[in-house]
Amino acid sequence: MKLPPYPLQSVLELRQRERDAAQEFLAGCLAEVGREERRVAEAEAAERHQQDELRSLQDGFYDPPVEGVLDIRLLDERRNGIRFAQERLAARRREVVARRQRLAEAREQVESARDALSAAAQALTAIEKHRDKWRDEELAELRRKEELLLQEIASAAFVRQREEER
Repeated sequence: MKLPPYPLQSVLELRQRERDAAQEFLAGCLAEVGREERRVAEAEAAERHQQDELRSLQDGFYDPPVEGVLDIRLLDERRNGIRFAQERLAARRREVVARRQRLAEAREQVESARDALSAAAQALTAIEKHRDKWRDEELAELRRKEELLLQEIASAAFVRQREEER
């Protein structure tokens, strides 16, 4: 005998789709964390480069030019160059802070996605256990019915044999 269709099959399939969607979302979140980590590393490298450039400008502030003497105009140009480098460094630092914030948000989203995946997996496991229990009960009922049918057949055969013997 064949088992009847599982009455909650549509719920089981829904839970499987939810779990699959949660897995895909988690994979996307993990990929985003990887991209943000690379962006943070690039921004930090740019900040270090900007710091080195500023240090170089500051260290060479009073160095005499290749030709001529150190005059006020040259010192003003160097001072302006240092201010500009400081502004760029401040902008780089703000960028690094913003990138780190985005990375922290992406990591929080990964944790949220992991929680959602865990909940979806638990819901799927619960319905799978229910399906397995239902299947076992149905199989037990089928076996019981088969045994009753075999007993009826054996009883009928026994009664027929008795009647033929008379």
